[in-house]
Amino acid sequence: MQDFHEQSAKMSEPEITADGQLSVKLTFMALVWVPCIALYGDYPPNLLRKARHGDLDTICRLIVVDKSVLAEPRIAQSVLEWSLAIDRPKLEQIGKAFQTDLPKLTPKQCKITWAQFVDSMAVRMGCPMNIPEIRGIFDSLAQEEGQGPHDPDLAEMTDDALYRAIRKRPKPLKDLP
Repeated sequence: MQDFHEQSAKMSEPEITADGQLSVKLTFMALVWVPCIALYGDYPPNLLRKARHGDLDTICRLIVVDKSVLAEPRIAQSVLEWSLAIDRPKLEQIGKAFQTDLPKLTPKQCKITWAQFVDSMAVRMGCPMNIPEIRGIFDSLAQEEGQGPHDPDLAEMTDDALYRAIRKRPKPLKDLP
């Protein structure tokens, strides 16, 4: 367990810019990565790959998460082709996606997604963690924030329920660092 903490401490130093803002990487994690996994059960690179191949439902999902995805050249090309073909149903679906706000994630959904990430990274670093250890991270943060001895969003979950929720994640990406 000590090796994991040493390795993760080196890798998880906050990336804060000179003006005190979160780095682009951390912002991306919070605003794109977590919603894609929590809402759609897939990683952004997988969704982007499908969208680049013209998968309309995936394009719409990504538009809901990040409207700028339409600037991606292959996605823009698909939309242009549908526009030139006057494919009203597809264009209406895209228009609806632009009008759809990102559904609010509950703190529990976000924490389960982060727990999945912690679990994956621990395994990748050769230091797998058990459920009580993962839960302990969230309990420690709750204690630091004065929320009591246990994370209020995960306290109702048994270890078995948390285990099942963590294992429900998409397959790991092979090209993650």
